[in-house]
Amino acid sequence: MKKIIIPIVIVLCLAGGSFAVWNVLEANVFSKDRFPQKTFINDVECSGMTTEQAKETLVKEWNSRRFYFTSKDKTLGSVDGMKFTYDIDDSLKELKKSNFFKTASNYFFHSDFDVDMDMTVKKVNKGFKKKLKKEAYLKEDKITKTRDAYVDLSTADFRIVPEVYGNNTDYNALSAKIAELMAEDTFTMEYKTSDFYKQPDITADSEEIKEHREFCKKYLTSKVTYVFGDEEVKIPPQELEKIYQIEVVETGEVKQAEDGSQESSEGQESQESQVSSDNPQGQEGTDVQEGQDSEEEASPKPEPKVLVDQEAVRKYVEGLAKEYNTLGKTRKFRSFSGKDIEVTGGDYGFAISIDGETEQLVKDLEANKEVKREPVWLMTGFAGYSREDDIGTTYVDVSLADQHLWYFKNGKKVVDCPVVTGNINMGYNTPAGAFSLSYKQRGATLKGSNADGSSYESPVSYWMPFYGNYGMHDASWRGSFGGNIFRGNGSHGCVNMPIPAAKKLFENLADKGVPVIVHW
Repeated sequence: MKKIIIPIVIVLCLAGGSFAVWNVLEANVFSKDRFPQKTFINDVECSGMTTEQAKETLVKEWNSRRFYFTSKDKTLGSVDGMKFTYDIDDSLKELKKSNFFKTASNYFFHSDFDVDMDMTVKKVNKGFKKKLKKEAYLKEDKITKTRDAYVDLSTADFRIVPEVYGNNTDYNALSAKIAELMAEDTFTMEYKTSDFYKQPDITADSEEIKEHREFCKKYLTSKVTYVFGDEEVKIPPQELEKIYQIEVVETGEVKQAEDGSQESSEGQESQESQVSSDNPQGQEGTDVQEGQDSEEEASPKPEPKVLVDQEAVRKYVEGLAKEYNTLGKTRKFRSFSGKDIEVTGGDYGFAISIDGETEQLVKDLEANKEVKREPVWLMTGFAGYSREDDIGTTYVDVSLADQHLWYFKNGKKVVDCPVVTGNINMGYNTPAGAFSLSYKQRGATLKGSNADGSSYESPVSYWMPFYGNYGMHDASWRGSFGGNIFRGNGSHGCVNMPIPAAKKLFENLADKGVPVIVHW
């Protein structure tokens, strides 16, 4: 019986002594916010410092050192200027408790409190990686860049182009390895370039690329065909890829963790690399999560929902309008009068309605059905659409230089007469450009102001405006037309015509929309 009691007594005494020592340290050491005297952390003296002061001292020391690269015991080179951010706050706070015996020895016997701890790197600054990229010995002389597998959108079958395994250096992986070594107080690396070749993230046999190809085949083969006169235009796959967005919609019930919480993860970008000891090869801006074993049945695979990005649609429509609108363009064509005409500006032409076409295209894309149509026009020309010549064969041709007017209807000359245009000496210029006939009116009184400020009222029988208050009309007050009359005795900007010619033009013009080409 005594043999049993003695060991129990010894154990109780040791336990009681340890408890007493713990209480003494808790009261006199652990509760204090400073490290004791003779404290050396990673061989750096931190005596009497707070955890914040110790962190500052350690970080300054670590970031002031150089990191060396060697190969077969030969130094290749070195880099400095780390300026890393370290995750050591919790380790410093628990350092005294996690080194119980050394803490006790320091307190009772004044021995050195000499401890080691990992200098875990939290962030590698971009400046350091820029330094690495400048070091020639860290990369091959002739570089083939690594490339991910991708779907070739220019091919009809959307073929998968295989990945390329290059020999360019992965500086994210390299800087992460350096951070891992520095955390262990190692500032030298046996370096081999092939250990840090950039690896492709996406390979040709990955499910990701196969699924993307199926998505391309289903959605990036344009079902919307635009009709621009004799030209048919489909939306290129490259543009559709910008327009369509995939949103993952969870199916089934979301299972909760045992504590009742629900877990979700979102990618988060960072201006600096995220580095942890669990992820020494981590990529910049990438979170690494550990897998979890579960006996529960896996949740149903999320189903992708394809959405149409309205802003992307609008940008595409704006580009389409910029390419296919004829409103305001410089036109070059040979008139039936025999002249080669070049005219810029005016309000004649075709223009796509940005709002209207955006709304219609969104509907067509969401329906995902075959559609062939013209775009939603804001305005159209008198003739059919053509990027090269939307004037057609019916138009009024006014030559300011020749002071002459021709009217061609379906390619046949109907009116051919001299005219008087705006008095250029008085600043009453007739505007040049391609215009649309606004309307025509039988009997009108034209009103305005003369150069001296006086007012005028001129009744006309045939009024055919084409740009604001500028128009073609008969001028009964004139006895002659053509020549250089317009230079000193011209109109206020309108095109004055002999009465018979004005009458014939009026009777043969459509009510509105006929092109009126005014040029020098």
